[in-house]
Amino acid sequence: MRLSFVRTKRKCSERKKRRNKIEQFVVGQPFTTFAPADKFRFYDGAVMEAIADYGLGVMMFLNQMTEEEEELLNSGRLDFRVIHEGDFVLALARFGNSPLIFELSFDPTLYTDERKNSLYDSNLVFLFGIESTTLILRTLRVGNMPRRLKEIWHGTWQKALHIPDYSARYQRWVADLDSRQLVLLHIV
Repeated sequence: MRLSFVRTKRKCSERKKRRNKIEQFVVGQPFTTFAPADKFRFYDGAVMEAIADYGLGVMMFLNQMTEEEEELLNSGRLDFRVIHEGDFVLALARFGNSPLIFELSFDPTLYTDERKNSLYDSNLVFLFGIESTTLILRTLRVGNMPRRLKEIWHGTWQKALHIPDYSARYQRWVADLDSRQLVLLHIV
């Protein structure tokens, strides 16, 4: 599968001239677009990033990805659960009835460029399944964010932009979740 994006960068001028850049994602080819390659080699987990003008990208890294995991990422049912406490949200994505679950932590205050607007303008989520020993893109899937999840994320993210030191507080909260027992509510 091949997917291409045309990114638009806007420069301030009388007519706001545009400069286009094409980004291409090809299953079976190395995936190095959003992260330094060595940082995620042999990593098991997910990284969520805003994609300018297109929505969210979820890079799911699996060390020595099996064919069963590849099939789940490619076409398995995807369910979300959230942990929502005060100003913080952590989503969990589960594929089918499998034990394959990814934490989707996201800090919107890290974005100062045009990607910030894509968090609110688009409902698209791009799921990239990456074999982390080789950093080869094995699966690519595009879908819509569930309405209720989008409402929770956007409400929380809007507040986050006005909270001093949000990024450090959010990171501490996510780290603290492992030390506590929580009841997860299925809302989506």
